[in-house]
Parts: sequence; structure tokens; C-alpha cells
Amino acid sequence: MTTRPTIALLIPAYNAARFLPRLLRSAAAQNTPFDEIILHDDGSADETADVALGFGAKVVKSAINIGCTAGKARLLSETTAEWVHFHDADDELLKDFTSNALDVITSPDPFDVLIVGTEERADYDPSHLVVEIPDAALLAHSPLVFSIQYKVNAISGVYRREFLLKSRALEVQNEERYNEDQAIQLNLVLAQARFRCVPRVLTRSYKQSASMSQSNQRACLSSHYRVMMRALASLSQEEAAWDAKAAIAKRLWAIAAGAQAMGEFKLAVEAARQAKKISTIPEAAGGRLFRTIAMVHPGFALRLRERGIRIFKPHLRQA
Repeated sequence: MTTRPTIALLIPAYNAARFLPRLLRSAAAQNTPFDEIILHDDGSADETADVALGFGAKVVKSAINIGCTAGKARLLSETTAEWVHFHDADDELLKDFTSNALDVITSPDPFDVLIVGTEERADYDPSHLVVEIPDAALLAHSPLVFSIQYKVNAISGVYRREFLLKSRALEVQNEERYNEDQAIQLNLVLAQARFRCVPRVLTRSYKQSASMSQSNQRACLSSHYRVMMRALASLSQEEAAWDAKAAIAKRLWAIAAGAQAMGEFKLAVEAARQAKKISTIPEAAGGRLFRTIAMVHPGFALRLRERGIRIFKPHLRQA
């Protein structure tokens, strides 16, 4: 009788008592059960640990808040499973998550990271729905370009535990900690991880109005910029031929637009200047007039556009 590989659900959590039942019920409903379910209670002031224990999860605690990335590292040290899946406490799993993951894990070709499709909803807006399905062809051709274009988040990966430890991919630079999901993904790419994917939705995330990312949007944009600049510095000639620079430039223009909206003009201008250096200006960056001006002076184009928005569409800048 062949023993299948083991897989663990690892949950970094902070003051998550009211959300945890949704996730833990979805974990209990798996067609193929997890071998371990471990939660890291990151100094919570609520009943996070008690809720997890009530569902049969193992709980490890930190006396003080050490942060999500450090919490993941603690969880990784606690599990003995061969494969691990990190999952935010306020999200959930579809019931065939583990069975689909194990189907790929037990295939003959060895790999280190499995990316699955995700569905994003919002607890505060029932109409909100964003679906992200990984592009298998792009992932096979260039994991770096894939990681730039695809929204790899905390709940879309399954990782070979041994590779995570060896690559030290969970070690995130302080200036990138507000974009840790993409920073970790970039670390994996640079460590030459072997990737596979399941091109269907297996996890569901829920946006929260008071989440860390919603509450720290300026810091998130700054961290995203740092990750994109590190990705740019890592490019090889082969990846550049696949328009990796264009993909990074598109992200940088999006960062510039977000920073502009929040009045962070230093970051907006720097992101726009870097984007202009490496690629043509994509249509998504703005209208024809904006793109024409930005080709010569991106900083002036951003300020002119912002002035126009504040005069003609002031509702877009209301708090």
C-alpha cells in the first residue's frame, strides 16, 4: 500500500475569533482531510486560540504580536507535513482543495510550489467578485513573468516544506513586508522553485474593510514598488524577451496611479519614471493625452491629471 504525501493547513491569526469558524468548517469539510491543522495565535486579545482548539486544531502562541511572516515561519517549524498550505483566518477553502492538490502532488513530475485559482469576495459588498485563474502556459514559460502578472496571494499556494526551509523564502525584507505575498513569491522564483498549477478556483478570500492592507494602503504601495524593483533587477535576457519589463512597467504605472490618488507624489513620480525607462506606456496607464505628456515628463503628467481630477471629478478624491 502506497502512503500518500502529507499536507498541513497552517493558519497565522490575530484577533480572528469571529472569522475562524468559517475557515475551520471548510477545512473539516474537505473530501480528503488535512493531516495537520495548526494555528499561530499572534498575541490575540480575543478568543482566537479557544475557537481553534474547539475545532480540534493545534495552537501555538506568541506572547506578543510578531507579524504574519514571522508567524508563518513559526508554523513551518511546528509542522511535520511534507506539504503546507498557509491560509488567512478570515478566508475559506472549497471542499475539494486537498483532493485536487494531492492529485498534482502525487503526479510523477517533481515540483516545489503549486498555485491554485482563487475567488475574492467582500463581507461588506455581496456583489464584489474577482476570480483569478493561474495561466499554466505562462507559469511554465516564465515563473517570474507569471508572478508579476498574476495576483499570487496568501491563500493560493501549496508548498513543499523542505523547499521553503532550504530557500528561506519566508524571509521578507522590512521594506517589502506590506506586500509580503508577492515578496515571498519572488523569493521562490529567485530560488529556482519548480512550479505547477491547478487552473480552477479552490480557495475563497474575503476583503475586510478594516484589514491590514485596507488600513495601510500607502505602505502597501511602497512595498509593492520595492518588490517590483527587485524583480526588475533580477531579469535575465530570456525573461526580458518575454516582455517581463512590460509586465513590471504596467505594475509600476498602477502603483503610480494609486500613489497619486493618495497624494504620495514622490512615490508616484518615482514609479512612473522607472516604468518609462523600461517600456512603452500601456493604455491602462491613462488616456492618449496623459500618455503623450508622460513620454516626455511623467511627473508633470501625473500632476496635471491630478489637478484635472480635483477640478472636474472631486468625488473621486473625497475621503
